[in-house]
Amino acid sequence: MKRKILLAAALCAVVAVAAGAFLYIKAPESLESRAARYEQLLVKYPYYKVGMPIMADYLYFPTLEGYIDYYDVCAVIEVTKGMDNTEPLVIEGEDLFGEGEEETIKQYKEDGLFIAHATYSPYEAKVTEYIINKTEMSPENILIMYGLLFQDYGIQAREGMKIIMFLSPNNFGENTFYGISVWAFFITDDGYIMPAVNEEPIKEYGGMKLDDYIKYIKEVYKSAK
Repeated sequence: MKRKILLAAALCAVVAVAAGAFLYIKAPESLESRAARYEQLLVKYPYYKVGMPIMADYLYFPTLEGYIDYYDVCAVIEVTKGMDNTEPLVIEGEDLFGEGEEETIKQYKEDGLFIAHATYSPYEAKVTEYIINKTEMSPENILIMYGLLFQDYGIQAREGMKIIMFLSPNNFGENTFYGISVWAFFITDDGYIMPAVNEEPIKEYGGMKLDDYIKYIKEVYKSAK
C-alpha cells in the first residue's frame, strides 16, 4: 500500500505517449460525432496541453483498464477551494512511508528513487458521485494533493470546476487523496466531458456525454472483475 502511495505521488499529472499501447473502448456514439462536438466545446472551455515529466516512462499505465485496476477510487468532484487559495504542503521524504518501512526506504535510496522532500499544491473538493470505490470510506468533502513538481503538466484546480478523475488515498490526513490527471476530464455546464490532457486516445473522448462515460467506466470495471 505504501509503495502504491509513492507511485501515485509521482504519477500525479503524469502523461506519457506510447503509440499503439492505449486501449480504445468503442463509445456509444461515433468518433466523428464526438470529435465535431469536441471542436465546438474547445472554443468555450479551457484546455490543457500536457508534456512528459521525469519517471513517466515506467510509472505510467497506458490504458483505461490499467487505471481502473490500479487506483482505488474514481469519482466526480467539484472543487470548493482551488489551488490559488491554499498554501503548499511540504512533506519530508521518509514521512512518505509508513511505520516499519525502513527496508523499503533503503531500497528506494539504493535505486535512486528516494525523494528528500515533496511539495504539494492541495485543493479542497466535494465528491458528488463515487463511480468506483474499493476503499471502506466515502467522504463527501476531501483534500486532494497535487505534486508541485508536476504543476505545469496537468489540472490547475479552481473553485467551481467539476472534474471526473481517479484518486488514491494517502496517509497525510483524514479524507486526503492524491489526484491523478491522466484519464481526468473536466465536466462542462451542459453535461459533456473535456480531457485534462492532450494525448491520444484520451482526447478522443472529448465531447462525450458525462452519463455515457460514467456508464462506460462502470462496464469496464465490471468486466475486469
